[in-house]
Amino acid sequence: MSNELEIFKVNQSELPNIITDQWRDIQGLEDKVKKSVKMAQTAKTSADRAYGK
Repeated sequence: MSNELEIFKVNQSELPNIITDQWRDIQGLEDKVKKSVKMAQTAKTSADRAYGK
């Protein structure tokens, strides 16, 4: 992960679209995290069952 900051100029009229696109990206990441957590919980349950046998 880079710690570099990229600065660029945008027109004020573009801001709503940029913010909307970023929000969609964040929501997509949130969905992936939720799916990953659910899959991890399923894997843990399966491993716990296998350990008990």
